[in-house]
Amino acid sequence: MRRIVAAVLSIILAFTVVVPMTSCDGTESTFISDDVIIRNLVDERFEFVALAFRLGTWFPPLTATSSNYHRRLNARFSRFRDHEAIQAVSQSLTTFMDAFMLASNLEITDYGFALRCWDTYQSDLQLHRDHNMLLSIVDKLNDFHRESNFREFFNNEENQQYFMRLSRDHIRNVYRYINFEWFEQFGLIPDNMHVILMPSLVSGGFGASLRDADDNVHIAYAVLGMGAMEQLWVTIHEFAHSFGNALADQWIDDGNFDFWLLALDTSRRGPRGYEYSRNVRIMAYEYIVRSLTILYMLDNTNQRLDSLFQRDRNLGFRNIAEVFDMLMRYLGRYELIQSD
Repeated sequence: MRRIVAAVLSIILAFTVVVPMTSCDGTESTFISDDVIIRNLVDERFEFVALAFRLGTWFPPLTATSSNYHRRLNARFSRFRDHEAIQAVSQSLTTFMDAFMLASNLEITDYGFALRCWDTYQSDLQLHRDHNMLLSIVDKLNDFHRESNFREFFNNEENQQYFMRLSRDHIRNVYRYINFEWFEQFGLIPDNMHVILMPSLVSGGFGASLRDADDNVHIAYAVLGMGAMEQLWVTIHEFAHSFGNALADQWIDDGNFDFWLLALDTSRRGPRGYEYSRNVRIMAYEYIVRSLTILYMLDNTNQRLDSLFQRDRNLGFRNIAEVFDMLMRYLGRYELIQSD
């Protein structure tokens, strides 16, 4: 089970149910909140660790579609590729998921960052990484943070204006259409569900959660790259990972062989755009999370089930209808089952 520690980003929420409205991606939503705080949703921890990871593995070349922010990143930091911290990160963090996990485990301090204490919360980093090695990486990252003066770069007026513009657009066009109370049935706390925008990430997203000692989700994060910030369903998808992964683990561990075979079939074919497409368990996570996302869209928007199925089939998840029916039986939503 993924236990990814994340820090708290306070966002004040209030909810109002009104007539259908249309979000930025064209989805007609039956929910809208008019009482939200416009604030910066870009997080220094994630931007900094992503920069270190990209410098140590591949630094994307500038293209016609690159933002001015990407150009400033390249101009300011490309000369640090040989820094000791970059070498340490490239040797220890092999995927963007590793980088996200590390960022989630950091706390911002006056001098840079500190590794979060694990006395209260469980973490994949705690389970799969040597603690002393992580402390050494964070020390080197703090050296890089200081020598590159990253905080000054992150906080300069041009970047902060850009971050606020992205945050404002996301909150107005996507965030305010999210029915956070819908997630309570799965154990999430609306006030503890937070979005992080990650402009250095060109596309995609990531779901992160902080779990307490009883293995309950305490904080849920949806981390969104540039291509995902205006997509309602992607935000819902990333939040659903915080509880959907655990349900997939439960089904596999309980011997749900039919579910395992559906995930195995998809992993053999390799959906496009997935770094872990050959990993059966990761495909199992994706199937449950995509089914939960479809359920949210049915409950809170005017989208049709057949079009939702087709979107996932187009991405390579050819067995989505079968897994969705399994989930509806499990949740007692029998009116939505298609195969009977």
